[in-house]
Amino acid sequence: MDFRQTIITFLGLQDVKIIDLKVFKKLHKIEVKVQQNRESCFCRLCGEQFSTVKEWDLKILRAPPLGVFQHVTVKFMQLRGYCDNCDRTAVADVDWIHPKFSSMTCGLAEVAGRLMEEITCEAVGRILDMGSKAMWDLDQYRMAVMMQHLRMPDGLDVSYLAADEVHFRTIAVKKPSRTFCETLASRICHKSCRAKGRESPI
Repeated sequence: MDFRQTIITFLGLQDVKIIDLKVFKKLHKIEVKVQQNRESCFCRLCGEQFSTVKEWDLKILRAPPLGVFQHVTVKFMQLRGYCDNCDRTAVADVDWIHPKFSSMTCGLAEVAGRLMEEITCEAVGRILDMGSKAMWDLDQYRMAVMMQHLRMPDGLDVSYLAADEVHFRTIAVKKPSRTFCETLASRICHKSCRAKGRESPI
């Protein structure tokens, strides 16, 4: 079995080959260096293969957890080539890098998104060792995309919702009302002040 190809599949990568792999057991981290397969690199405009390779661009990406290793970094060598048909230089297209968040793979965005459907953005950020603000932005992006295909029920108002777990609010949060004990104590005090012998101000 080709374990390198298995790792590529587990991480949700496509059309690449592993050229280096570093494991940091004590830190629970993995660093995977991959290079784009030249035969899978095509021009974005005409769809033809690049005739020559100009250089390899290095990109640092975050990938989904791999087993007990929560922090997975991908060093991606992306091909920049020359297209004879278009007479131009460009980088090869990649499908597995998130279109909005270019520092993470689509696999990581999917894992984080599924977790945020169950727990808070702050908690997901701690689990994946990422910032809560980045998780919040990703969650809002996913919601915006889903709302294009979903319709909220008539009469359902969600404008009051606030994501206080990451300290971002859509509206001002109302002050909490008095508790039962506070209300009871206030009434007892009010009655005590109006008892016999206390009609006049003290």
